[in-house]
Amino acid sequence: MNFYVLCSIFRDCNERPFQFLHALIHAYRKHDPNSWFSSDFRAGIRTISLLKTIASKIKKGDLDSEVNILWGIKKLIQLSKEKIFEEYDRISESQIKSKEAHAAIKQAVSELGQDFKLDDIAWQLGISMDYLHQLIQLYYGQSPQKLKIEFMLDLAKKYIVDGMHTDEIAYELGYASPSSFARFFKKKTGMTATEFFKRYNQDYL
Repeated sequence: MNFYVLCSIFRDCNERPFQFLHALIHAYRKHDPNSWFSSDFRAGIRTISLLKTIASKIKKGDLDSEVNILWGIKKLIQLSKEKIFEEYDRISESQIKSKEAHAAIKQAVSELGQDFKLDDIAWQLGISMDYLHQLIQLYYGQSPQKLKIEFMLDLAKKYIVDGMHTDEIAYELGYASPSSFARFFKKKTGMTATEFFKRYNQDYL
């Protein structure tokens, strides 16, 4: 699949940082009649997995398919940007690993709620717990535990806004009881789930 784009990247002084596009940009500016193309990118595991996810969400006659396609394109662009930097402009290994750690913690919260250990994330990434802490602190300004809590709160708020009952949210986030989740949410936000729902409706609806 090829994309042909006319955008600000072809303007003067926009050479940085994508060195691999310079020949293409130069040819465009010189009105070169020959065909030019940039470097090919191999489809890695993440790309293939994302493409499968996009394909699985597309259903004939489903009005949500367009939304899912747009979501997929956005994710592919984000992934392409990461791949460009990884292969051509080389962000540091630690920054790449920090992104992997950030994504792994977010994914674990999405699938397991609170019911996982950060040590398992470190093991999954092939790094020590101390190094995981250093990476998240350096690039995201907080500890892995605080990042985990942040993702949990974001997910809890989404569930509340979506109208889920407290017992359902507690189950989704891996709490033994609704009261345990209620204490967690109240402690971190200063509001009960009901108060948060009312506040959201007042502010956004």
